[in-house]
Order: sequence, then C-alpha cells, then structure tokens
Amino acid sequence: MKKSTIFSLLCCASSMTFAQSSTNVSIYGILDVGVDRVSNVGGNSNTLVNTGVLVPNLLGFRGSEDLGGGLKAIFKLETQFALDTGATIGINGTSEGMWNHGAYVGLEGSMGKVTVGALDDFMFSNLSVKRYGFGAMFPFVSLTFLRQGPFANLSPVGSFDFDRTALTSRVSNAIRYDSPNIGGFNFGALYGMGEQAGGKNRNSTYSLGADYASGPWTFTAAMISAKSPLINNGDDGLTSWGIGGRYDFTGGISTDFLYTNTKNTFTNAKIDVYEVGAIMSPTPTTRLIGQYTYMKGNDVLDSNKAHQINAGLHYLLSKRSNVYVQFSYQKASGDDTTAKAQLMLMGPSSGGSQNVLRVGMFHAF
Repeated sequence: MKKSTIFSLLCCASSMTFAQSSTNVSIYGILDVGVDRVSNVGGNSNTLVNTGVLVPNLLGFRGSEDLGGGLKAIFKLETQFALDTGATIGINGTSEGMWNHGAYVGLEGSMGKVTVGALDDFMFSNLSVKRYGFGAMFPFVSLTFLRQGPFANLSPVGSFDFDRTALTSRVSNAIRYDSPNIGGFNFGALYGMGEQAGGKNRNSTYSLGADYASGPWTFTAAMISAKSPLINNGDDGLTSWGIGGRYDFTGGISTDFLYTNTKNTFTNAKIDVYEVGAIMSPTPTTRLIGQYTYMKGNDVLDSNKAHQINAGLHYLLSKRSNVYVQFSYQKASGDDTTAKAQLMLMGPSSGGSQNVLRVGMFHAF
C-alpha cells in the first residue's frame, strides 16, 4: 500500500529501552502483511499481496528526558515503509521524507503537552484512537473498514480517507496542545501554518478535540479545517467534524458509534457518515469484530450513497502477534455514471458493488 493508515498510535509497544540518567529512548515497530482478493476493480477481480492494511508498517524512535519539577522533554521520529518492497512511504502520500509518518519535539508537564512538527490531527486521535480505545477495539479495525466510497468528485484528489479518521496524512509545520486529564475530561487544539507570505491563512490547518471517559463510557468529538493548495489556490479546502463514543461491557464486549460530516468549502460537496460497530472475545485468544457504515453525499456529489459491511476474526498467537481473516462489502447507488463502489485503496469498481477478502498477519516489537 502506498498510503499511511489509521493506526500510528498503536505503536506504543517497544522492545528496546536505553536509559542514561533521566533520559529514555525507545525503538518500536509494527508490521502487517496479507493477501487480498478483490471482487471488482474496473470490471476484473484481482489477487495481490498488500502490506500496511490492518496497521501501517512502522519503525519509530520515542524518547523523554526528565527536566525536574514534573516537566519533561519529549520527541518522536517515525517512518513508514512497504513490507513487500521495502520502499519508504512519504508524508501525506508523497515519496519524500525520511520521518514520513510523524516527527515532533515538545514539552510535557502538569499543565499538559505541547508538541511541534509533523503531527496527527484530532479527527484521528479522538475519533479513532480514543473512540476505539487501546485494549478494546485496537488493533482489529482494518483500513478497508474505513471510508472512500462513490465520491470521487469531493476534491481534486478524490475521496480517500475524506473524514481523516484513518490518518492518511499528518499536519506539517504544526503546533499542538493537549490538556492534562481533568476528571476524565481532555481537550486540545492544533494549528498548522500555511507558511505563505502575504497569503493570510492560505494552506493552513486547524483542528480541535475533546473527550470524556467515565466508567464503561467514552465520548469523543473533533473537527478540522484543512485548506489545500489544490482547492481555490489554497484559500479553500475540506472541513470535517464528528462525534463518537464507545461502551465497554463486561466479558470483553465493546460497542462503538460515530457520525462525521465532511464538506468542500469551495464546491459545497458534502458527505455524512453514520457508523456502528462491536467487538467480542469468544475465547481468550480470539477477537470477532463487526461494523456497519452508511455514507451519503449531497446533490453536488450526485446524491450518491453507500452501505458498507465489515467483519473480521483474529487469532492471537501472543500479545504481539496475531493472524486474521477480514471481509468488507460495499454497495453504492445514485448516479449511474459516478456511483462506483470503492473500498479503501482497492481502486473503483466498474459497478455499484465491491468486496475484498483478506488473510493476514500482524506483529509488533
């Protein structure tokens, strides 16, 4: 796969830690590879080896230094690559950049955390990471579970990850603040500078997020406004906002819900998304996940819509390794010319339906 995916924050697992005085540096990585069978891409079926679908293939370095008084310096450097070819995958879909999946330095203390660099926005960190939850639904939600659909006219680059919940891009030249936890409540803000002399806010990005967790409930909210040099010369772009949540039952069952709204501020093209899902543990070493998504475009997008069903079964070989089978199906309708089903990254179908069956393996170190 040539795009980055939903689960960069999953990389918290690390196997090597170096300590000198009050300084700690960790090396970590995650790997995913599998075989996909796609029913229809341009009228033909296809079988291919794909990597970075369940999670991105990453190698990263993280560190912190205790500065005293409850304050510490922090950093992260993270690169993404294709496991089948070894090629690096560039930031925001380009082929450039060694630390293409995120890089920052910052300070963290009792008043919160401030980071500067190429950063994740709150549509991902709140509506995906915190909504799914570590140990609850991560890392079992595949890239193909997320959104693309029959909305190619949304922007000049199509509709790939249109609501940004899959982290297919980070915000460059950004400053981000994350609050400390205040009775279960967190909030934050991010600003990405457009760096255009005389261009006011051209090519700039801002994002806000908030979440609250109490007992089995988690509620999340986020928004982003990202101006693009490809839309009205950088004076317009895509805005998205969403609300979501999760409820954790006893016995290893979790349910989640999500609503997002995405709009092209230049053309007024708009997509509404409604999603519900659940995960359960039939045995201590298995995870079964199911999800339903409904996407609806407005008249600028030919009133196209899509229903999508996703399912997955994971067998845990250990805490760091699992094998899995996943299936996704999408049914699109609307305009006869543009309502072409498309699951994430698989290429558009020649008609209104597409499905993909994947058998894969995941490992973290």
